[in-house]
Amino acid sequence: MSSDCKRRLWETNGSGETIQIRTAAGDGEEEVDRISHLPDEVVHEILALLRSPKEAAKASILSQRWFKLWRSYPILEFHDTQFESTQSVKRFVDAAKEKFSRRSGDTLISMKAVRIKFNGEKKWPVEICSALLDDMLELAANRSPPPQEINITAVFDINSDRVPNFDGSGTYSIPRGLLLPKPCHQFRLEALNLVNCNFDQFKDINIDVNNVHRNPFVSIGNPLSVLSLWEVRFPDGGDRILNSIIAGGASCLWCLHLFHIVGIRRLQVRNLPNLKFLLIAQFPVEDLEITGVPFMEDLHISNAPLGGDFLVSSMPNLKGLSIHRACKLTEQKFDELISNSPSLESLSLGGLNKVQNLKIFNHDKLWKVDLTSWDELQVIEMNAPELYHFRYCGKVDLFIKILVGASNYRKEVSMERCSGEVVYCKN
Repeated sequence: MSSDCKRRLWETNGSGETIQIRTAAGDGEEEVDRISHLPDEVVHEILALLRSPKEAAKASILSQRWFKLWRSYPILEFHDTQFESTQSVKRFVDAAKEKFSRRSGDTLISMKAVRIKFNGEKKWPVEICSALLDDMLELAANRSPPPQEINITAVFDINSDRVPNFDGSGTYSIPRGLLLPKPCHQFRLEALNLVNCNFDQFKDINIDVNNVHRNPFVSIGNPLSVLSLWEVRFPDGGDRILNSIIAGGASCLWCLHLFHIVGIRRLQVRNLPNLKFLLIAQFPVEDLEITGVPFMEDLHISNAPLGGDFLVSSMPNLKGLSIHRACKLTEQKFDELISNSPSLESLSLGGLNKVQNLKIFNHDKLWKVDLTSWDELQVIEMNAPELYHFRYCGKVDLFIKILVGASNYRKEVSMERCSGEVVYCKN
């Protein structure tokens, strides 16, 4: 081997950091020492597979840095299917308490994420599971800084009535201290996913949605980017709680899922420049405002009456629109929604009882339409030059007229007295 090859070589990794390349003695091959330079996130994924500090000590042979990262592994993750009894869960909670009570210098070990899942298969007593969940979340609430991700599924018995009633029964009450930081801390939550929970402990909170200085969910440092609430109940006045949480993601929220929400009548989705996906389902919201969402790509609304104020601003990047069983959505409001979505590519409609004449014009990118008829619908007229797929299923006595094809050669597809189901595919 030449003297040049025997010298220690250096290279720069993707982050711009200089790392060392060692030469294997005597074998003529170069060995790259990259283990010590793996990103913390990658090392955390590896350490998550280790079961004890003893295994971590063995792994530290690869790099002394790994043992330090093991001690500060910042994710509390629990899945009830991995435990045989509530006693084994309690032992896990006690071990977690012991671990997260350790200190790094003068501060407690941080916790980046909380992922707890009770999926109901074990059918454990609700009171016991709720108390265990309280203990685990108390660990997170006392962190400084608080966790960036909170993911909780609180279905203790899969055969029980999981519908979030107005009295709050059947749902887990989210501790107030989990989402509201202490005065000296800044709200830094990036992802919030809750299933079968309620916000009863937040009913007396002092919030002004329109004043960022009185909204504790607003943050500049690490704003909310993903919000998913499934089967969640809010107390009286819950509109301001949910709308304030949404406003907390003003600069970064890109995904918003709201499914089977109880206690909300007015929903404000506004001034969210990065929002791309919005789902509103089984949600008896009357007043809905969707404004200031220029990069919205997919909007899905189902089982939402929309009988009050429905305000929608321009969505120039909206590609997918699905509205089903919005029984009070007027024809005028629907026309405004369609006209504000010039880039629409896929459209799915059904159960719009207030719409009699469905007219869709000037949508040059629309290629797929699925319609499930409703009793009041009488006429469907479409001008879609790029239409590839049209599927209609519903009433017999209906007039359908579709204009397809390029501007210099357009084909008119007229169907009267449709029976059952009509499928049109462009040849």
